[in-house]
Amino acid sequence: MNWIQEDVMVNPSWYVVAWLVVAAAAAWKFWRITGAYRKNIDISTYESQSLSSFKDRLERSWQRDKAR
Repeated sequence: MNWIQEDVMVNPSWYVVAWLVVAAAAAWKFWRITGAYRKNIDISTYESQSLSSFKDRLERSWQRDKAR
C-alpha cells in the first residue's frame, strides 16, 4: 500500500500552480466580459463635463437597464 501512496503523492507546490492558473483564467474571463462595459463607460471622455452631469448620465443608463 505504501508504494501506491508514494506514486500518487505529488509535490504540494503543484497545487499552488494549479490555483494560479485557475485565478488567471477567471481574471481573464472577467476582463473579457466587462470589456463592453468599460468601452461604453470611459470616464476620460467625460472629463470636460462636470461630475454631476456624469452621474446623471450613469443614473439614466441604469434606469434604462432596469426597465429591460
